[in-house]
This record gives sequence, structure tokens and C-alpha cells, in this order.
Amino acid sequence: KKKDDALCRSGRLGVVYTRTGDQGHSSLFTGERVGKDSMIFEALGTVDELNSQIGVCHSMCCELEEEEEEGEEE
Repeated sequence: KKKDDALCRSGRLGVVYTRTGDQGHSSLFTGERVGKDSMIFEALGTVDELNSQIGVCHSMCCELEEEEEEGEEE
């Protein structure tokens, strides 16, 4: 089996709760508090959306590989 089979089959993501409330600010991974209107959050959101699309593509590739493997078995 390929090393990323587990990744192909996994579908669970953890949930993150910060419990810091919402007062117009949020913490970066460095601990720095910045306004939620900061451009850093726009950039992080864009990267998050890109990562999501990469995940969709990866999932589609895994499905195609499985279909090809099933076709070879017949």
C-alpha cells in the first residue's frame, strides 16, 4: 500500500476552541494579539482556502487511484 493511504481514508479533523472571547482581537501563533481586521487574517484565510482545495484534489486523486486498482484486479 502507498504511504498516504491513511490520509486518503481519514476524514476527521480536530475542533479548536480558544475560550478567549471575541473583543475584536485574536492571537497569532506567536501569542501576539492583533485586531481581527489585520491583513494577516486575510492571508491566513487565503492559505486555508488553498489548503482546502489541495485536500479536495488529493481526495479526488485517491479515488481515481482506487478505481484504477479495482480495474486492474478484474
